[in-house]
Amino acid sequence: MLLEDNDEWAVQLARDMTLEAIRSMSDDPLINLPAVARQSAQHFGERGD
Repeated sequence: MLLEDNDEWAVQLARDMTLEAIRSMSDDPLINLPAVARQSAQHFGERGD
């Protein structure tokens, strides 16, 4: 039962976090969110402006 509660807590936490907050926890200083968003938009056929 405790593992299920922990999983639900983790899912809720991830839903409430912004990309900037997630980026701040990364140990890789080369992460660039606009570039990732642009690449994702191109992958799905959207404009990355």
